[in-house]
Amino acid sequence: MFAFSARRLIQLTSLFVLLCCSVLAAANAPSVPSSSNGNYTVTWNTYYMWLEEKAGSGSWTMVTQDAPGTKTFSNKPAGSYSYRAVHLSFYPYMQFYYSAVSTTTVVGIPAIPAGLTSPASDTNGAYTVSWNSSNGATSYNLQRKLNSGGWSTIQTSGSTSRPESGLGTGDYSYRVRACSSAGCSSYSS
Repeated sequence: MFAFSARRLIQLTSLFVLLCCSVLAAANAPSVPSSSNGNYTVTWNTYYMWLEEKAGSGSWTMVTQDAPGTKTFSNKPAGSYSYRAVHLSFYPYMQFYYSAVSTTTVVGIPAIPAGLTSPASDTNGAYTVSWNSSNGATSYNLQRKLNSGGWSTIQTSGSTSRPESGLGTGDYSYRVRACSSAGCSSYSS
């Protein structure tokens, strides 16, 4: 009843492959948080065979998966990472199909601030404590200690200095740490 020529069969097969490939090309990007502290999981449609990663503006590299459609990363250094899923088809010829791309930014813990300075001595109890900024820091915690007492936080802000005034006689020590959304550094020594 139905007579298909070889030419018609090839046309229908090509149409089927084109439709399948269009669906693949429009597939969702892997799921990844927009930002993290370096510990996160990437998930993707298991129809795709593997995951590729690009660090910053580097090249795409294949990433081994923990289980089909899942890869967990730990302690990734600060930076931007992009992910795409890959499917390999052998019909009608060998062809790679890529999902859309998703990106996460790893925010690292900032380094301990350097250059903490305060005067060695002062006669009126008014001076400025300052330190160098730390890359990636969004705030700083400054602590003060009087003589051999305990440390107390006297400032939490994005500033890299603090004016002091009205301090009584004594030996004042200072320490500072840098913080970001990923956490805080250790205090300066």
